[in-house]
Amino acid sequence: MTSLDDFASRLSVPEKAWQPRVESNGHQALVISQPYSGEQTHDALMLEHGFDPAAWELDGPVTFSKRELVSGDEVVSYRFKVRKRVDKVELAHAFAAARKARAPRIPVTVNEDRALVVVLADVQVGKVASRGGTPEMLERVYTKLDLLRAEIKRRKCGTAVFLEAGDVIENVQNVKSQIATNDLALTDQLDIASTIETDFITALAQTHKEVLVAGVPSNHSVLRAGKDITNTVSDDYGLFLLRQLKKAFALNEKAYGHVSFFEPAPYRESLTLDVLGIGLGLVHGHQARPNMFENWLAGQVNGNGPLAKAEVICGGHYHHFRAQPVGRSIVTDREKWFLQAPTLDSGSDWWQSIKGSDSDAGLLIFEVVRDKGLDLQSLTVL
Repeated sequence: MTSLDDFASRLSVPEKAWQPRVESNGHQALVISQPYSGEQTHDALMLEHGFDPAAWELDGPVTFSKRELVSGDEVVSYRFKVRKRVDKVELAHAFAAARKARAPRIPVTVNEDRALVVVLADVQVGKVASRGGTPEMLERVYTKLDLLRAEIKRRKCGTAVFLEAGDVIENVQNVKSQIATNDLALTDQLDIASTIETDFITALAQTHKEVLVAGVPSNHSVLRAGKDITNTVSDDYGLFLLRQLKKAFALNEKAYGHVSFFEPAPYRESLTLDVLGIGLGLVHGHQARPNMFENWLAGQVNGNGPLAKAEVICGGHYHHFRAQPVGRSIVTDREKWFLQAPTLDSGSDWWQSIKGSDSDAGLLIFEVVRDKGLDLQSLTVL
């Protein structure tokens, strides 16, 4: 026969917010435990709910709710979040990496009339989607870096250009879902993004006589409070990282004295670099829809904007490769090109759900040639 105390215990259930449950997306989970008599350790709670502490870690504080049963006994329910541990391959801080870097190992024979351009676009560090989370992103990005090293040896260009085309981090405030679809806190996103950029720039600096580094503001990387931009477009995490790398690399003149950094003028979202006499432009791409981008660029020329004299314009944002002629250069009268770089992110499943298609991740590289402009045959997606 059931006792009165047992019956009362079954009736005294927690309010809805404390109903025992586990909600998991495979990378993060919310756990609300059953009521316990007596305190429980964090590891014991994680193990009991199927999360091995060796593979999972707490994501934020553990909260609890105490209740007194009719019997007079006190029970405690626990509420906490967990996330998969990231395999941190000892990610070196940018400043430490810069100090340790050796002098460049530039090949004896390089073609000083050719420049290799590398466009890093939409990495969105911290994002979790169908291509995985941070561990999978790191494997994807560093596989591309290995392929790039092979291309560097084969091409033997005298100059290199590293373009950070925006959205290098996922951020946490663009849309509400980012809180649930990230596997890294904002500070960790910045740390890993700076490490990736350090390694790419170092690979170029060790093998080229001159390296130009540039970045632009973007919709994911801009500083926000909620969905609103807090200041100007220059208040951007992507630009902030490049400013830190500029200071870090300045600590080692011997290894990085031939590396220069560029960003748009205040209040501007695009820029044009002079690369071997060719105007190389950069913009993230969220300023216009894809089918209207040529019109937007024409307006930049008409308004004498930062891209007015660009002969080759690079962008990202739309997560797929595109090469499009967009008129003629007002400087050289050569055909002008817009090159949209593919993404390196973990996937955009919401877009696939709407449109039914998705693009492969990739790293865009190409060459520009003095007095000739874009070498179309050099264009490659790694």
